Amino acid sequence: MEFYNNILEIFVKIGTIIGMILGSIWAFFLYKKKRENVWNLNIFITHELIKLNSELSFLHLKISLKNIGAVKIIPNDNGCEVSIKSVNTDLKKYDVIDWDCGNLIVENKDILKKYINKENNNYSDTYIIEPGSVYNENFGIVVNNNYIYQIEVTFNNLYGPKNEPDCISEYSTIYVN
Repeated sequence: MEFYNNILEIFVKIGTIIGMILGSIWAFFLYKKKRENVWNLNIFITHELIKLNSELSFLHLKISLKNIGAVKIIPNDNGCEVSIKSVNTDLKKYDVIDWDCGNLIVENKDILKKYINKENNNYSDTYIIEPGSVYNENFGIVVNNNYIYQIEVTFNNLYGPKNEPDCISEYSTIYVN
């Protein structure tokens, strides 16, 4: 009988070790690889131009916000901001465009402002991007022709690492002729 107890004890210890190893691998996969506790948003910017006349065009932006993470995403008080800079096209070959010197024509325009809760002045119960969801927003502006425009979209998240505000930006460039 003692022989069987010893064999059973060995199997129990081996099973415990295997269980601990598998549990560790599972925890690593969930929290490090899949980052189940971290927000993860993809921003896609597409644009459409409608020429109005020889000097002006209408620039329509479609901004898609796709939550590819495992936690819901709520914008902070700054929402989702669009900024647009322009650079004249009087450029020579190999000129480097310094966007910091570009003309700022739109600065931090919150395209989610229409969703803000007027009672508590935030988005906590009015604009929540659930995991797997895609939200599409639009922005339009009349711009001058013969310019290069840089579009910056910044989503400001309410809860980032350590529950502090966080943000992510995406850029796009378009030439309007």
